[in-house]
Amino acid sequence: MSSPFSLLKLLVYLVGYLIVIFAGSPLVLAVLSKLKLTESQKAQIFGKSARGAGKIIGMLERALTLTFMYLNEPTAIAMIFVAKSIIRFEHSKERYFAEYYLTGTLCSITFAVIVGMIINYIIP
Repeated sequence: MSSPFSLLKLLVYLVGYLIVIFAGSPLVLAVLSKLKLTESQKAQIFGKSARGAGKIIGMLERALTLTFMYLNEPTAIAMIFVAKSIIRFEHSKERYFAEYYLTGTLCSITFAVIVGMIINYIIP
């Protein structure tokens, strides 16, 4: 049987996941909406993607980032950048795409890192 404190810890960790997964998407979208892209640029960014894939990737990215923060392994977050960069390398030659990609990724990861830092402070 677990102690009430470990149950409380688990609940706080789960709330952290809910925050980064579900509150992160509107935050990232709000930041990305500030970018001034032409219709042609938007079509090139979104035209070849599976519908909703970016949102799902972002949710997984933030969950993984938060997991690394919980485990006190913030340097492992670089793995996310490497994996995404390998996949997106060809597209990154277009400046607008690279800026869109970096803005979204940095916003997403920064949000998850901040939530992880707060939770690690609350529950040492």
